[in-house]
Amino acid sequence: PQKLVSYFGLNPRVRQSGLGAAHHGRISKVGRSHARAMLVEAAWAAAKAPGPLHAFFVRIRAKRGHQVAAVALARKLTVLCWHLLTREE
Repeated sequence: PQKLVSYFGLNPRVRQSGLGAAHHGRISKVGRSHARAMLVEAAWAAAKAPGPLHAFFVRIRAKRGHQVAAVALARKLTVLCWHLLTREE
């Protein structure tokens, strides 16, 4: 799922030099911008519906804000779709 997430540009940038601790920053935005935008729109729709995805959105929104929560939910939806397609569930 990491390669699919990075294909859409939803993976965080990592800055690390030598043996120092890695710093995870904003999303990379390297991948397909239109597909990433559609995933974020799907995340907004999933955030409005009751269920575990809404609870995840609310938890992240309380800590980091609504935009970060929407992108985090888009990443979670991407991983969820990957698991559904590869495991044929």
